[in-house]
Amino acid sequence: MAIKTKAHSFSGSTNITNTSIKKHFKKYEPWQVIAEMIWNGLDARATRIDVNVERNELGGFHLISILDNGDGIDFEHLEDNFEKFDDTIKNDVGQHGSNGRGRLSFYRIANEAAWHTTFKGKSASIYISSSSLKDFHGEYFNDDKQHPILKNLDKGTCVKLTEFSKKKTSFNVETLPQKLEAEFGWFLALQRIGKFLSMGNSLIFQGM
Repeated sequence: MAIKTKAHSFSGSTNITNTSIKKHFKKYEPWQVIAEMIWNGLDARATRIDVNVERNELGGFHLISILDNGDGIDFEHLEDNFEKFDDTIKNDVGQHGSNGRGRLSFYRIANEAAWHTTFKGKSASIYISSSSLKDFHGEYFNDDKQHPILKNLDKGTCVKLTEFSKKKTSFNVETLPQKLEAEFGWFLALQRIGKFLSMGNSLIFQGM
């Protein structure tokens, strides 16, 4: 479906059904969802990625965010990424993310996901709900209206996961740093440039 635009907003749909998306990710563990978001940042040539988990007053999850300083999302050509599931364009054979489709695995732990991104000096936010995974909508921003967390970055993306339920988030967040270290440590160690991966106040990996 072609992307529809109106003023500074846009919307579109990926080329797969909601049922097929959920079937693809049904065996994903919660930590793997976060890993997919990190891989997408690394595929975008990020040298720093920060994972943050915020809890509410009852001890449940309020927000999980993944911030990277990669190239950002090319939101002017969403037909090449958010509209595609199995054949998202990635030019480097060394890239490890699931062709960008891993972003849709968020429904395993959250009901809402937002991607705040700056790409080639331009900014936008893209939103997807678990109730309709194939559909997305978003809006363009002037630099002075971009999400505050990206204010000090020339490029990058911050993924924010919200609206959690106990059924979706029944995992031990304390073990997440160890799982991420096992998932990414080998890859980051092989890079010739410095890579920095952290979770809250915990440093998971720091390269050269």
